[in-house]
Formats: sequence, structure tokens, C-alpha cells
Amino acid sequence: MPDLSESPTACHVPPDGLFDAIILGAGPAGLAAAVYLGRYLRPTLVLNEKKPQTRWDRPIAHNVLGFPAGIHRNQLLDWGRSHVALYDCVQFRHCSVASIRMHGDMEGEQGGSSGNFLLTDADGDSYRARGLILAPGVEYELPDIPDILPYAGKSIWHCPECDGYKTLGKKVAVIGNGEGSAEMALGLTVWADAVSLCTHGQPPELSDDARQKLAAANIRILTPRITAIRGNPEEGALESLELADSTRLPTFGAFTNLPCKPPVDLFKQLPLELHKDRWIKTDHRMRTNIPRCYAAGDVVAHAQTQLSVAIGTGATAAIWLHRELLPPTLCLSDRDW
Repeated sequence: MPDLSESPTACHVPPDGLFDAIILGAGPAGLAAAVYLGRYLRPTLVLNEKKPQTRWDRPIAHNVLGFPAGIHRNQLLDWGRSHVALYDCVQFRHCSVASIRMHGDMEGEQGGSSGNFLLTDADGDSYRARGLILAPGVEYELPDIPDILPYAGKSIWHCPECDGYKTLGKKVAVIGNGEGSAEMALGLTVWADAVSLCTHGQPPELSDDARQKLAAANIRILTPRITAIRGNPEEGALESLELADSTRLPTFGAFTNLPCKPPVDLFKQLPLELHKDRWIKTDHRMRTNIPRCYAAGDVVAHAQTQLSVAIGTGATAAIWLHRELLPPTLCLSDRDW
């Protein structure tokens, strides 16, 4: 059994090395799940990625209830970890999970199956649990544009619901070439004074309906590649985009509509039902098609990528995993699980 001394509490590994639950991911969804499982007194292990991969600066979120002045995601996570630390039955391990598999009979009756989940990290250490919550989050791609990093998350964003309000009365651009990009551009007209759709050297893949609605909303489609960003990189303040045809597009900010990266290679090690071969299918209780396996946060199919939604799905997953782990003697036989 690996050394778990990085845990913020004095919790010990269960005598048989078998946790009630492993939570993969310590973002808002994973931490919310950990709080609930801690309050259920469930021996729980939270596995958090050793080296976060994100290249985006995480801006202050202004749409989380109870924080009218905004809350920085890192502050929220710090408070979340402090909250989880109140419960001695929950501990953390920083590692990179390399494999997930099921061991034993996973098809047994509710709460009574002898099977479990076995997760192995990149160092070869293994962890076992009766239940699993998948909440690793996703990574959003950045466009291939020179010197974009200082602006990522400050004036170049990927979520209109989070940052669209900042563009009130401003000029903005959407970087992308498909129907989703057109829909994003149309949606931004709620706030922005002018919107342009930049396909960044790619041919527009737009239906006639999309083209007509973009034209009606006075949204220009600009196809040349973006060759440079102009602005104040120290503050991450965007001023304009320069295109390959020498067009200079003044813009307060830009939104990207590019694919994001859930850890699909891990997901496919389990017989999970996936949507579009990427997102985990769940029911309204965050249950997957695998007994005692739940998902939460941005990896869930059709979930909104919002802090408040992630917290809610994490709480929901923990509540129903706890109930599924209860022995039959504590559950009515006619309950709808």
C-alpha cells in the first residue's frame, strides 16, 4: 500500500485496504462528493492529478451563488480542500492514474457485491474501492496562435455563460468554424455590441440556416488565419487580432469553440457507455451503466460546464453512491434505485 502521508487528516487506510469510495479528481465536483462522503463516514480516497495540465488562467467566476463580488476558482478549491479536511475518513493522494479496472463480481445485488474497482497510478501503486466517482474534469484546447498564452482566461475564453457578461457593449470574436461556433456567436449578441466569427484558416462548416442567422445578426465570417494577437500581454488585455490577409480586427475579447479533452483513454478501460465516444452517460442520479460507478462534473454527457453544476453533480453522485453501498438490511426492497 502506498504512503498516504500527504493526506491533510489523520485518516488511516481501511484495515483490508478497501475504501468505500475512490473519487478520481479534486475539482469542484470531486471535492463536493468528498464532503458528502465524509459526512456519511465513508472511508474515501480522493486521487488528484499530480501535474495539472491546464494552460488557461482561471479567472474569477461571477455566477456562483453567494459570491456577488466573484470567487477565484483556486480560492474555491482551497476552501473546498479545507472543508474536506474536517472529515477524518477522507484522504488525498496526488498521483497520475494510469489504469482503472473492475475486479470480482460487479453484478451482485445492491450493496452486497463482492467486486470492487482497482486503480493503479503511474508509479505502480494500486488503490481499491467498492465504489467509484469519476470527476477528472476536462482540458480545453487553445487555438494555434502565436503568443496566445498570456491572454488565455483573461481576454480569450471558452465559456460564454461564465464570461459573456464581461463583453457587454464591446466587440468580440469567436474562433471556430462549425455549427457550435455559429451558435456561440449568435448567443454572444445578448451582450456584445458586435460579433465576428473567425474560422482561423479553416473552411466554414455551416448550414444554410446558420449562415442566414449569422447574416441577420450582422455577424461577419472571416476565414483567413489569425497570425498575431495585439494587446497588453502583461495584463492579458486583448486589443485586436491580425489576420493573414492583413485585416486588423479590433476586439475586446475572443471566445474559442474547440474540442476539449476528457481522459477518454481511462474511460475506455471500463465498459462505460459514452456519448460521442467521449462523454460519460449517466442518469439523473449521476449513475453510469456500471454498478457503483458514478460520474460528475464536466465529463458527464450534456452537463453544463459551470462551477455550480459541477458541485451539484458531485453532491448527487455521492448521495446515491452512499445509498447504493448500504447493505440490503438498511434499504427497503421496493425502493427505486
